[in-house]
Amino acid sequence: MIPSSVATVLLYFAIIATSLLLRERKLYIFGAILIGTCLLFIELPDVTAYKEHYELTKHTNFSEILSLSNFEPGYVVVVALLSQILPFEIFYVAVVAFAIHIYFRFFEKCANNNISIYAIIFLSIFLYFIAFTLRTTIASIFLAYSILYLKNNKNFIAAVLIVFGATFHIAIAPLIILPILSRFSNIITKHFIFLNVAVIAVSVILAQNLSLDYIVGINDILDLKITAYETENVYRNGFFFDLWIVVILGSFISFKYLNEFDRFLITAFACIIFLSQPFGFIQGRLMWLTSFVFAYMFTKVFISRLNFGRIGRLFFLAAVPLAIFLRF
Repeated sequence: MIPSSVATVLLYFAIIATSLLLRERKLYIFGAILIGTCLLFIELPDVTAYKEHYELTKHTNFSEILSLSNFEPGYVVVVALLSQILPFEIFYVAVVAFAIHIYFRFFEKCANNNISIYAIIFLSIFLYFIAFTLRTTIASIFLAYSILYLKNNKNFIAAVLIVFGATFHIAIAPLIILPILSRFSNIITKHFIFLNVAVIAVSVILAQNLSLDYIVGINDILDLKITAYETENVYRNGFFFDLWIVVILGSFISFKYLNEFDRFLITAFACIIFLSQPFGFIQGRLMWLTSFVFAYMFTKVFISRLNFGRIGRLFFLAAVPLAIFLRF
């Protein structure tokens, strides 16, 4: 058994290796697998509970598995099937590696260049969000595919993917508005600055006047998922809220470097995340679900166009992953 501290050091080198392997599109998946393997040996919240559920499901009759937990049915069914043929460790590494793969594909399709910079930012700072909560990680995979279909104006498929994602984690449900907003993308991009300022103002007002009490008990699903968080501080995820404001303000300055789809994504996600500000449970899970989108936006606005030079790029590649020692 590898000590957690050693696994963290190995994770640091795995992140650097994976970013370098992006130059060879067929090889970086091995780096993603290595990252998932390192994470197995790091003590992370929730992973033990997921493993216990996985092992228990393996020895439970199919008709009784839904009663084992309040997990969403999509996740329960997948676990019920895969637990019969795969150990939890392989399942975990496969989920993490495939999530990294689809995030990289998202970066490639949306950024078009300097993919390694987007990768190193995400893996160094946001990897934690997909490392310990498997249901939201799987749901985020559906979200990433959905956004790629939105980019190609296939709104119906994008909506279907979000619906499927909700069977793995209900927190993705508010994002069903993305395909609807996409139909108004021309208006959104045309009035980009005004809409974002309006969204920030409205969200601040809502955060000061609403609480979880307004949504607890709306229906059985929300009641089941949110009741336990009834007294949660609504400002618990305020730092995430502030970071999105920083990205929006930065986008005003870097406006000419953003394409229309970038501006649509910033406005749409700001609308969804900011308006969820009073509801700590929902916004916290949205933070995990959309971490790869935030990593993309932050990098696109502030970092991607910087000219590091060869030495500077090597320093960037070695220095940024040191952030994992603060998180893991």
